[in-house]
Amino acid sequence: MHANSFAVDLHRALHLVAGGIRSAGNSERLVLVSLTQPITPGVDPAQIFARSARFSEARTFFSQPAEGCWIVGAGEASAISVSGKRRFRDAVLAHRAMVDSVIVGEGGFSPPGPLFFACFGFSPDVPQDGPWKEIPNGLLILPRWIFVKRRDACWARVNLLVNRKTCVDELQDHLRKEADGLLSPAEPSFNSSITVPKDELSFERWRRSVQEVLAEIQRGKVTKVTLARTLQLRAAAAISPEPVLERLLTAYPSCIVFAVARPGMCFLGATPEELVSLEEGRARSTCMAGSAWRFAANGDQPAAAGSLVWGEKELREHAVVADWVGERMGKFCRELDRDRVPQAVRIGHLYHLATHFSGAAQSGTHALDLVAALHPTPAVAGIPLEPALGMIRRLEPDDRGWYGGPMGWLDGRGGGQFGVAIRSALLRGDQALLYAGAGLVEGSDAETEYEETEMKFVPLLSALGVA
Repeated sequence: MHANSFAVDLHRALHLVAGGIRSAGNSERLVLVSLTQPITPGVDPAQIFARSARFSEARTFFSQPAEGCWIVGAGEASAISVSGKRRFRDAVLAHRAMVDSVIVGEGGFSPPGPLFFACFGFSPDVPQDGPWKEIPNGLLILPRWIFVKRRDACWARVNLLVNRKTCVDELQDHLRKEADGLLSPAEPSFNSSITVPKDELSFERWRRSVQEVLAEIQRGKVTKVTLARTLQLRAAAAISPEPVLERLLTAYPSCIVFAVARPGMCFLGATPEELVSLEEGRARSTCMAGSAWRFAANGDQPAAAGSLVWGEKELREHAVVADWVGERMGKFCRELDRDRVPQAVRIGHLYHLATHFSGAAQSGTHALDLVAALHPTPAVAGIPLEPALGMIRRLEPDDRGWYGGPMGWLDGRGGGQFGVAIRSALLRGDQALLYAGAGLVEGSDAETEYEETEMKFVPLLSALGVA
């Protein structure tokens, strides 16, 4: 970020704050003030993420490098925790309540503000122990500062919650200090060496779990179950998310690269799978299921997509998921278009089968309505859903936490975009917990599926400097 690329118009901000205080009156009701202003294009989103650590451990990041779009949040104006079976509905109500109280300065930007980040666990339950203990199951986050790039436009927003008790002079001082921190270049950070512990029993545990799933498939109890593995890494010192994020942005431009940092932790990754987006009345979803990895004779280059021959197992796995997603998307769309045949999508050394859906959303649809209808898809859970979830809880030794859950943003009108948080890792201190999963259907082979999960660990291992 150049020194002249971003400056806070404190006069306008404080004028809006004064209006918010008047609106609150004598009550202690908080009023949201949201000021937007354009900034110079060419801002580095990874630098904003790094610089914001100077004044807050709470940071958020959502980027599609190939699309030239990103949203970065620094600090928090508000963070609302949700959990349980009503968590998506509770998040919708909290979102609408906050938006209804907003005083917005400088409108006309798209997506319309204020912008929120939201992330949800794979399961609605709150882990009682393990690495996800004390981390909220679901969060609706309104960043204090938010920076947005869409196509050739770039702008910044500052969000402030005020009432009659707000001290304007103190607020002004805080804004100046935070803006100075966002403008000053960040020192580059590096991670120390990271070791991968040997686990001789890892495959044997996996093989037994796969056998149990295949036995249930043979009995007709389930059609598909997606099992996940974890890989626990340890570094010589605390792991910094900044270099990991920068490597993911460089290596996986076609993915959604995301990060949510909270005190003492950061969850980040590069997902190829868009769960849902809702913008200007148009709903989209990408179903991704079925994977393959093929290499040319020299051993290090993936084969061309057209040369792949997809097996019956991969095609069957994909069809199950695509039909499921299409049926649920159809309930929210007046019309629904989908790919006639699955498309081969390359992510690193892996190919995935993908089917894209799009349609005109019914009036009044909120992005989280679509999230609630689609999560968890069979791509990360299974079919039928409840028996598959039961097997996941029984066979997986580690809680999934936010892995496989919805991760994305919301605008001020209920639109937004969410990815499925796969190809991801939880960083806590000097430890990293990586996740990778594989879909099991009739005909699945334990060794082949294990190799698939090994390939799916590669993005985060590479970003951590391990492979």
